[in-house]
Amino acid sequence: MAKQGAFTFVLHSHIPYCRSAGRWPHGEEWIHEAAAETYIPLLRALYDLRDEGVAFHLTIGLTPILVEQLRDSLINDHLAEYLESHVQSANEDVARFRSTGAGNLAALAGRYEASYAQLLADYRDVFKGDLVGAFRALQESGHIEIATSGATHGYLPLLDRDSSIAAQIGVGAASYERAFGRRPRAIWLPECAYRPAVTSRSAGSIRERPGIEHFLEEQGLRLFFTETGSITGGRLVGKVRGDAVGPYELLAGRGAARSPRATHRTTFEPYFVGDSAVEVLARNSRSGMQVWSGEHGYPGDGAYREFHLKDEV
Repeated sequence: MAKQGAFTFVLHSHIPYCRSAGRWPHGEEWIHEAAAETYIPLLRALYDLRDEGVAFHLTIGLTPILVEQLRDSLINDHLAEYLESHVQSANEDVARFRSTGAGNLAALAGRYEASYAQLLADYRDVFKGDLVGAFRALQESGHIEIATSGATHGYLPLLDRDSSIAAQIGVGAASYERAFGRRPRAIWLPECAYRPAVTSRSAGSIRERPGIEHFLEEQGLRLFFTETGSITGGRLVGKVRGDAVGPYELLAGRGAARSPRATHRTTFEPYFVGDSAVEVLARNSRSGMQVWSGEHGYPGDGAYREFHLKDEV
């Protein structure tokens, strides 16, 4: 018999702050493009599955800075304008290509016209111009779990003050509560960057700094996502609790009854971090390479569309 198993389906999304930062080729169109080509199609697919009675469950990370932008009225007004302009541009391209006898390009432009028209209809009529509210509805129906992140996506291990780390996590949790009506339970660490408890020495003084899990536990967060090497291998710099061996000595597996001597670590199970009630899951590098590698992933495939180019006509 085939073995049965399970996997954690986690999607993560983040856009730096780009409100009122101009339009093409850089600026606010960045978030409009992400909404048109990722967020709206994803929501459409999830709503269709829900309406068909499919009992799906997945985790979606939405950073606070992305959520706050998607809730902004100016960005939403501009998103509607972006979709409208693409419908109009595609319509004009259909006529232009037909006039030059380029029937294949006219057909392609027609497909884009229909696609953007559907995106605009979904945005206005199905999601009522509120993408964050649409994600919230899926969480409230039990189909998705939304994870938070640091307030401004600050790289936590490099922040000099622990108060800055606490603020990044605390403000991020507060933003999440405003948007989704409850406290977050999971967090995607910015850039997946984890820092264990460390002892630093400077000018003859000793400074003890707690691990990131300390600040997460203060906010009621119980799970974080980190990079593969944090679990499966990597050089530890700083303080180690106990006499365990392994990449980050603070981790203890469920199967080892939280023993600090656990040495078998994999991306396929969660681990408690030290004596905290916080657990960690790491990204699977093999899966990540299949997605992101320029040589082996989909961006390296000849059929992958170059989305930074634009017809100059």
